[in-house]
Amino acid sequence: MIQFQLLSGINNDTLTYTTYTATANMTVSDLGGAAEDASEFSVEFKLKAFFPFAVAFYSVYFPYFLIASDGVVYSFFDLFLHPLMIFSMLFFVTISLVNVYNFAKNKSVSRIILHSFIALVVIVLPSVFESLIYMKIFTLLAYALVIAYVLLGIVYFFVSVRKSESALL
Repeated sequence: MIQFQLLSGINNDTLTYTTYTATANMTVSDLGGAAEDASEFSVEFKLKAFFPFAVAFYSVYFPYFLIASDGVVYSFFDLFLHPLMIFSMLFFVTISLVNVYNFAKNKSVSRIILHSFIALVVIVLPSVFESLIYMKIFTLLAYALVIAYVLLGIVYFFVSVRKSESALL
């Protein structure tokens, strides 16, 4: 049974509603669209959807972050290296999560721990690099490490996309 109310009038600053009820017999498949496909609720689907959704979020977040910040002059790091570093991090995290899931299905505890540790390191490294650059500690080394991190991410991205069983496909 479906019940809803519609505004039927206004009298002396008082709103009056009329309640309607209707009988409905529907199954989930009658709803159509994504509700029918159980594979869209699977862990595999969510893992493969993580990277595109995260990249889409950051493609909006970074321009907003730059426009909303009070800095007038932006560095090369802010405009180019930081977005590429986050892209690399998202890619590495996606691959690590897919590997953790695949090894969990195979019940390989040692590999789950290894890839969980790799995911943790990959998540922490951009923050460390960014802190070193903003605090001007080992700046040249930090830039070199950021560039190496980004290049490794880009190379690994193209190698992974060429695989038929890629986490991104």
